[in-house]
Amino acid sequence: IPVSLFVIVGAYVLVGLFLHYSRTGRHIYAIGGNPQAARVSGINVDASKEGGEPSHAGDPGGASVWWSWTAPSSGRVLVSSTASTVSTVVGVYAGTVVAQLTEYVSSNKGTAVFEATTNTTYHFAVDGVAGATGSITLSLQYPPANDDFANAAAIGELSVQSGSNASATKEPGEPFHATNYGGKSVWWTWVPASSTRVVISTQDS
Repeated sequence: IPVSLFVIVGAYVLVGLFLHYSRTGRHIYAIGGNPQAARVSGINVDASKEGGEPSHAGDPGGASVWWSWTAPSSGRVLVSSTASTVSTVVGVYAGTVVAQLTEYVSSNKGTAVFEATTNTTYHFAVDGVAGATGSITLSLQYPPANDDFANAAAIGELSVQSGSNASATKEPGEPFHATNYGGKSVWWTWVPASSTRVVISTQDS
């Protein structure tokens, strides 16, 4: 057997041990070695729950990964981990000590909405439901300007209106539209110049 084969196998084993059993190695394994990509994706395989870490959305979890983000501007932010390959819980926190964090919001549905303040740093924890592991995707988005009823976009003359509800949310107290729960509504408002029949359609969406 060639000596080079033993060298390759030995190197493979050493790298595996480094990735799985060293703090730095687990970090590299979790984020794929790409700090920029770690802001949106990673894996929680071999991740653990720290001493004093809260149970996110009341779920015991056991394989959490964390991200931090400093808000560039104030406003409502939609946090989502629903693109992950496992069912997840997500929590939004502020603080510097894991056992003394202030919770802003948490959810066992993989999505949560909170009010961000400019230049405030927030910490996001994503854990698999009951400690499940797999690929994790975390996204942060500001909802569209007409996400809320109070900020409905004004329509002038009758015309085709366009937009996106990709990061829109449902407000507390908002009714079910056509008995459908929905969850990603956007709003427009219009004042007619005279009484007339109007046809409203979203069939081109």
